[in-house]
Amino acid sequence: MTVRGEPERSWRPPGGAYRANFWGELMNAAADTVTQSRTLVAAAERAAAAGQGAEAARILARAQAMAPEDPLVLNAVGAQALRAGDFASARGFLEQAVARDASNPGFWVNLASVYRGVNDAQAEFAALDKALTLAPRHILALLQKASLFERQGKQKKAAVSFHAALLCMAGTPLPVALNRRSNMRPRSCAPTTSRSKAS
Repeated sequence: MTVRGEPERSWRPPGGAYRANFWGELMNAAADTVTQSRTLVAAAERAAAAGQGAEAARILARAQAMAPEDPLVLNAVGAQALRAGDFASARGFLEQAVARDASNPGFWVNLASVYRGVNDAQAEFAALDKALTLAPRHILALLQKASLFERQGKQKKAAVSFHAALLCMAGTPLPVALNRRSNMRPRSCAPTTSRSKAS
């Protein structure tokens, strides 16, 4: 309807404030989904640790349905397949996990275990190298690297990696030579609760 004395105005959809609110609510919903899926992953890990494999699988399936592209969920599903000896499935999930989050050393350690299972020593070494570049004091990575060297007959290198792992277990600072990759001063190897230990 045109009011006399005023120019005719056409209807316009809600403006920027509405769109900003819509996208804000959408992002909040996505964040809630990720939080819930990661809570389920933690619950699945507790169930698995308690020997409740079927319950762990059920919980993890819910997490996967909720957030199928979350790297933490992909890692958990891949680790489950790895424990079951399904290396093909484990490799697929874990390679997706590192593709979405290459900064988590635990993902690389799990992927290295897959490569070990299929006897791909070169890929195993590369994955462990990635993990230790991110976290030079990652005990599992150090132990697996030592084991890899041992299988290859490289006893001196195996001894160095085993020694580094033992220092970490004791909470002793690593020698400078073992810390060189990270470009940081020697510091405690004591395990932490940070994401560097995720697996």
